[in-house]
Amino acid sequence: MERLKPRLRSLDGAARLFALVVGLVACALPLTGTLGPESALLLALTLAPWASVLAARRAHHSAGKPTGVLLVEAIAESWLLLAICLVLLGLNALRVEPCDPFAGLGFVALGPFLSLMFVSVVGVVVATLIPRRRVALAVAVALPVLEVARAAVDFLRSPAIYAFGHFFGYFPGTFYDRKVVVPDAWLSHRLLGALLALGLWALLFAARSPGSGRVDRDRLPSQRAFVAWGSVLALASTWLARDAYALHHRSSSASISEKLGLAIDTPRCRVVLPRETSAGDAQRLAEDCELRVSQLEKRLGVHERERITAYFFRSPDEKREQMGAARVYIAKPWRREVYLQQAEYPHPVLPHELAHVVARLAASGPFGVPGRLGGLVPEPTLVEGMAVALEPHARDELTVHQWAKAAQQSHLAPPLESLLGASFFGANQQLAYTLAGSFLRFVLDTKGPAAVRRVYQLGSVERGLGKPLPALEKDWRAFLETVPLPARGAALAALRFERPGVWSQVCPHLVERLEGELGA
Repeated sequence: MERLKPRLRSLDGAARLFALVVGLVACALPLTGTLGPESALLLALTLAPWASVLAARRAHHSAGKPTGVLLVEAIAESWLLLAICLVLLGLNALRVEPCDPFAGLGFVALGPFLSLMFVSVVGVVVATLIPRRRVALAVAVALPVLEVARAAVDFLRSPAIYAFGHFFGYFPGTFYDRKVVVPDAWLSHRLLGALLALGLWALLFAARSPGSGRVDRDRLPSQRAFVAWGSVLALASTWLARDAYALHHRSSSASISEKLGLAIDTPRCRVVLPRETSAGDAQRLAEDCELRVSQLEKRLGVHERERITAYFFRSPDEKREQMGAARVYIAKPWRREVYLQQAEYPHPVLPHELAHVVARLAASGPFGVPGRLGGLVPEPTLVEGMAVALEPHARDELTVHQWAKAAQQSHLAPPLESLLGASFFGANQQLAYTLAGSFLRFVLDTKGPAAVRRVYQLGSVERGLGKPLPALEKDWRAFLETVPLPARGAALAALRFERPGVWSQVCPHLVERLEGELGA
């Protein structure tokens, strides 16, 4: 036992050092440098595997220790890791003004605080059930990782872009959506987790022998109260889990269609709308979808053989509840689905989202998007640039080329190379979309649909066109000089493009809330 203590202390030290590194990384990034949904998600994701391992390790060396003491110590150990990160974020508040401390604490309490408590209980249960130490530790690490994998599979197989997890908390979806709040579904999901954790706690009391630290079946007849209590809680959590779609813990095309209630089919589109939509408005929107797909096919030189489904929600809040995005429009090309809320006719964003789906016919890989490894690592500049390039109409009275020229004249347009990869999300969203769209529209108009399809298929402008990006960009910028621009264009560009991107902002959600209050 004495020989084990240095090894145990070494694992404790490694976990705390890891927590320190996570805290420093969180402080270094603008989006996670203060308490909020992003920092809460980061802490839960990174600390949960460590908390599970530490709990399992402690349970394997707990002979002679009462079950209640063991669980309390395991939870306290996980909370210590969280406290290290929170202290660093608190100190970072001296450098970066906190956005909304009370709301941020709510995300932390519902996120990593409860997640680490849950994973600690699970880690103890795993080690109690599995005598072999290495196998138990491997299972303890695997469970949080597998839950993240399950959330990724749900993202691919369902309309949802959000995810709830007992180990990682809540992933709200796209970070472009600056209005992130605590949804009711998260509260009910946490209730489910609490019932499950308490049930495991009760069953562990009943089955674990404090003397050996292992399961002792002979204890069960004398622990009927704990067995009954644990069974009731387990059944309650199972009953809640069965209603995952009704509680919006998960999403499906069927549940969304049932909620909206009205579907109209055309040769290329299925339009799903609120059931109270008038017959004339519904038919007009279905015909608009049909027309847009036809236009996109012709523009890109492809043929859509499968029907595209377009969901139109009543409001941003309903869309967030049903699939995760409030004020952001979403397309999932591999599912041939787009998700929007109702707007004036013709719908201003429908062509853009349909373009994502139609463009999948030019991409390689299973998800219909360009990028490295067959689109497994998407290239957002091409994904969004293609959709903007294929849009049939001007944006806010100016064409995409006029907006790009206005940004250039205002000295706001960075080199295209600086927008590639993850850097795309650090730039102003509208600016990045506009520059990428103008460039690909230029390629489409000057080199034809086949060249754009080749770029999309290979996931690279340089490989697709056989020319260095700086040289291609020089030709594009020279073309922009010939584009006529209204006198107020540069001033409009300054208003539209000066704000930094969401990933570069410290308090995007607070800014969104204050803008809403100002608008009211």
